[in-house]
Amino acid sequence: MNKRMPAYPVITHDPFFSIWSFNDDPADGPLYHWGGDFIDNKLWIDADGKLIRLIGSGSAAQKNDKTPVWEITATRTTLTWELPGISFAVDFLTPALLEKPAVLSRPLTYVIFRAKSTDGREHALRIFSGFDAGITVAAGTDALYRRLAHKDAQVCCTGARDQNPLARTADRIKIEWGYFYAVVPNGQNTLMRCGDLNQALTDFQENNWTPYDEFSRANDTDLQGISLLTGMKATPSGCESYFAIACDDLYAVEFLQQRLDAYWKGSLRDMGELFSAAIADFPVLRQECAAFDARLSADAAAAGGEQYVFLCNAACRQAIAGHKLARDNRGNMLFFSKENDSNGCIATVDVTYPSVPLFFRYAPEFVEGMLRPIFEYASTEKWKFNFAPHDLGRFPRANGQVYGGVALSEIYQMPVEECGNMLILSAALLHYRPETTLVREYQPLLKKWAEYLLEKGYDPEKQLCTDDFAGHLAHNTNLSLKAITALAAYSRIAEYSGINSEAEQYRKAAEEFAARWVVEADDGDHYRLAFDQPGSWSLKYNLFWDKLLGFDLFPPEVAEKEIAFYKKMQNPYGVPLDNRAEYTKCDWLLWTATLTGKREDFDALTEPVCRWLNEGIDRCPMSDWYFTTGEGKVCSFRARTVVGGLFAGLLRTCI
Repeated sequence: MNKRMPAYPVITHDPFFSIWSFNDDPADGPLYHWGGDFIDNKLWIDADGKLIRLIGSGSAAQKNDKTPVWEITATRTTLTWELPGISFAVDFLTPALLEKPAVLSRPLTYVIFRAKSTDGREHALRIFSGFDAGITVAAGTDALYRRLAHKDAQVCCTGARDQNPLARTADRIKIEWGYFYAVVPNGQNTLMRCGDLNQALTDFQENNWTPYDEFSRANDTDLQGISLLTGMKATPSGCESYFAIACDDLYAVEFLQQRLDAYWKGSLRDMGELFSAAIADFPVLRQECAAFDARLSADAAAAGGEQYVFLCNAACRQAIAGHKLARDNRGNMLFFSKENDSNGCIATVDVTYPSVPLFFRYAPEFVEGMLRPIFEYASTEKWKFNFAPHDLGRFPRANGQVYGGVALSEIYQMPVEECGNMLILSAALLHYRPETTLVREYQPLLKKWAEYLLEKGYDPEKQLCTDDFAGHLAHNTNLSLKAITALAAYSRIAEYSGINSEAEQYRKAAEEFAARWVVEADDGDHYRLAFDQPGSWSLKYNLFWDKLLGFDLFPPEVAEKEIAFYKKMQNPYGVPLDNRAEYTKCDWLLWTATLTGKREDFDALTEPVCRWLNEGIDRCPMSDWYFTTGEGKVCSFRARTVVGGLFAGLLRTCI
């Protein structure tokens, strides 16, 4: 299988520090922020006097004859070019190690150059790297550039002259505050300068490149940034050099009117200490990243073969980088998602819900970090409903729900959806992180939501669910599945909290509702989209937790019948979400693929998703909502955290 992606992650840390290539050959155009704004970073090489453009736009140097080979792993993006007599590679290594949250939180990526002679001769290389100040500086904004003193490295930084952290909330936006850094460890043969990137490129071509230590500019039309010049000699035994780039956003998020620091600041005081730690840790982190990459790939291969390895590697950093990892004043981890490319909401409950398979598989404490701020907000006087909230605000400010309008009209809420999500996720947290105290702490709140579902969950009134783009729907059988499973989840929570009478009550209710569902949703060879719509159908992805958490409310025949039906309804790029349209959600498809626990069923539903990833016409970070026919066009929803749901197959293998 070809392993083309719709877009390739280059530098991916959080919703602001997120840079991608939308081209198979990154010399065919600029790099981009996930939202579509271009970031004119450049990588050129002078190999034995011949200038070649490797990354970024420009006409002064030709691009290489051959498109580079991309390799995407959980922590690394590697591009390899075959130049005349030379194999040249660059690794963008982001230590997104889920088992080391303080490291994962560091907003720093290593850029590693590796060169090797392929013709037995030695080759002199000069490498130009240019980083666009637009990474942190808004268009039309006065900027400052300076060289900073550091005992372990050369450091240059750029940022807006006037800083206003956390000032803007919207969806497809880049950061407009904070500072971008380039860091060259002592001993590396690399020089840096600030200012006009185009002039730096001209000087590079003319071999007249000199460093500028400090530079200030008012708004102008020149391309400004930080440039680096690296010298190497490609020999048959190979050589390498590295530097790092980083972004300090000053504050991570605002939560309930309080500005919070990024999680890494709990162990390191400032960017200077971060740079020292990053340089000292580089050899070990590089090995640990390789080990984690190998582990994840082995896990995915065992669950679903090479096509599933490709899918998981494509999804991993995107799922992580749609979040911001912060720390509250008690030292607790808070993990805030951004609802990329839908409305920019922060800590959206029904975005957390589909994303969790990745985190439950490798680091359940991240799920605890997602749930904690939602519980805290729902416990305040700001939240006046007897059901769970949808979100906490708009990124990066989590001060109160915005979904549903200013008045938070109930008709535009998702009451059954979000209550079910919070109850199921809480029970799953107990399953994967038994030492948690969070669930017991908020048991009274969970009981209130369970009471809501006991009354309204089995046959939901006309309302929205997480698939809100499809509109309001009454008697939604998949939403009913969520409510039934959530009642069993609360039974588990009550048992954990030592409230045995409630555990028995809610378990009995779940069993009775499940028995009714099997009869009332039945439509012959499948189950309906809505109880009152014969001939309709939908993906029953909410069955996922029943077997996984050992509730066993539904007989295996339910999943068997549904999967057999889905195979008949499959289009070239997957099974549609339901009978109303030809689009699907890849996260829900992967959840659904696990329902029977059979490898042949998992492969059958997963393979078309991989094909779409290879062939879909739209070039943007992976979408989770696209058409299963025609050219596989994306509906919307790029770069979202929900692709963590593609790891559903790894949870089923760990029962």
